[in-house]
Amino acid sequence: MEKAKLFFGPAIIFEDALKGALFFGLDLISEPLFSSIMFSISLGQLINLRKKTRILIKKSSVLIGIPDFHGLLEENEIFL
Repeated sequence: MEKAKLFFGPAIIFEDALKGALFFGLDLISEPLFSSIMFSISLGQLINLRKKTRILIKKSSVLIGIPDFHGLLEENEIFL
């Protein structure tokens, strides 16, 4: 019986290439092609997770907070 595939569609080709590279002892961290592909996959999954966890509320806004690196704001003060 054949083992289950990790990916579906075109990603099956990448899975087979990844298994072959690991079998032959290729260092995937230092290999630019595999490193960039793995980064892209990770980034795509993080973006997908971010979309799935967003809770939409009617008539609301999205605020993004960042630190005040220059110390221009007083305590409990915000800039809009």
